[in-house]
Amino acid sequence: MCARRTCIRSSSNLATGGRGPKSKPRFAFSRSSSAGEVIDAKPLRRASVTSGASESGATALRHESILWAMSPIEKLELPPKQRAANEADTVWAMLDFYRTTLVRKCAGLSDDDLRSRCIPPSNLSLMGILRHMADVEVYWFGQVFGGDEVTYAYDPEMIGADFDDLSESSGKATATTFFECVARSKAITNDVNLDTLSAKRPGDEPINLRYIVVHLIEEYARHCGHADLLREVLDGETGD
Repeated sequence: MCARRTCIRSSSNLATGGRGPKSKPRFAFSRSSSAGEVIDAKPLRRASVTSGASESGATALRHESILWAMSPIEKLELPPKQRAANEADTVWAMLDFYRTTLVRKCAGLSDDDLRSRCIPPSNLSLMGILRHMADVEVYWFGQVFGGDEVTYAYDPEMIGADFDDLSESSGKATATTFFECVARSKAITNDVNLDTLSAKRPGDEPINLRYIVVHLIEEYARHCGHADLLREVLDGETGD
């Protein structure tokens, strides 16, 4: 588990990594350099039914399109994996892949579905995982690496409220907070060498950016596995 998670409250434009005019805090996670820049989201659009498709298939597709339109979270395109890149581009791309995968697992569902703890006795839900990872992002990149002053987004008493207190959260608001926290992470780490040591040292041990990125990949991968099971139970959807 992560040591602790927080969310920065800043006047900077988090949706664009602190650069440029304000835009909707919704973007795909892709990088063209070692730390990359936030770009606008590319929500997946459902293809139209061809003239040769069956009527039942067309009806199902129309029904699916309506459900997606009602969902508070849109489904993003997966960023490409870097299979022959240098170390920095490889690890950043893998982190972005898992960030996007988690959002995709939450897309197309109602707020009630996102809050559902459908695999008892676990208290995990898709909304709880997304809230948790928003705080994980800012704890490691904001507080530990950047040394910023932060406040907790969902769990100020550090008692697991990010997973438990879901009644006041909506999918749209949770996704917005998540995107803002990721954008802040990108702004802090843009063009920073992986050997760079963190501003703070949990446990009085030196920590470099490489360790933090690898740890975040591990944390996302574990929770994306949880999200796989939750989503399959909710509506049968599988895959990235």
